[in-house]
Amino acid sequence: MTNKQQFLICPKCGDTLKIDRQKTGSRNKKRGGEFERRVAKLLTEYTGLKWNRTPLSGASIIAGDIYCLDKPMPFTIECKDRQDITLLKIFSNLDVLRNAKTNESLISDKQILVFRDRLQNFAVIHQGIFTANFNCKEESAKSIIKYRGYIYSIFVLDVFRYFRKGV
Repeated sequence: MTNKQQFLICPKCGDTLKIDRQKTGSRNKKRGGEFERRVAKLLTEYTGLKWNRTPLSGASIIAGDIYCLDKPMPFTIECKDRQDITLLKIFSNLDVLRNAKTNESLISDKQILVFRDRLQNFAVIHQGIFTANFNCKEESAKSIIKYRGYIYSIFVLDVFRYFRKGV
């Protein structure tokens, strides 16, 4: 038995079931990649600029999960398609905005966090990034939170329709 395999006994029939943890990890990786591609497609539609998934995400010199092909951006975009990041959890416990393994923050003053809660995509945007790059009022935010001394706004992802292309 490798350390990637675990066995479970079915409580109904008593059969031994093999769980392959390696497949579980690859399913999550595939789901994350699909979410990144969907977000890149939405950003392309909303902004008119070409956005793409970062090749070798996390292992290349390009920071973030999604980048703009047309021009360099003053921020990076991180996508998280995880069940533990929801609007309710963000408001009740800001620690959900930290990486559980490394304890690093998922957001910063140069980073936009995109996540999905049910069927709606949201963006957590630092106040400085928002005022410098978007042509709409911050009052359109779903909520404003203070995290680690910075102010962030939570928007529905279609706020990128108001992105300033000339910046």
